[in-house]
Amino acid sequence: MADGVKLPPPPVLKTTKADVDLHKSTLAHERKLREQGLLGRLFGTAQTSAYNVAGFTVLSLILCGTSYTFFVLKWYGNEIEKIKDFWGIILPIITLVMGYLFGKGSTPESSE
Repeated sequence: MADGVKLPPPPVLKTTKADVDLHKSTLAHERKLREQGLLGRLFGTAQTSAYNVAGFTVLSLILCGTSYTFFVLKWYGNEIEKIKDFWGIILPIITLVMGYLFGKGSTPESSE
């Protein structure tokens, strides 16, 4: 019965240099992700983490301020003083962080 069935020979797998390089880069990427940890993945590498944390702070403050504004308008009516006081607290922080973001890359000119 089994004498009449002819199976093809198994294929020969060839490994190319490109396959090896791809595998090495994948392993290196996975190792880097393990070394970074959760906060490293969230905020990035040492070169960009300061910018990412500052940007996250600005976006969080704007979101909090907007949410607070709509909350006060909906539940307390037209109490503009509460809204002005809250924005008076967070706007200086936002401008401070924005100044850090835009001023970090510039270097002062030497006056000679």
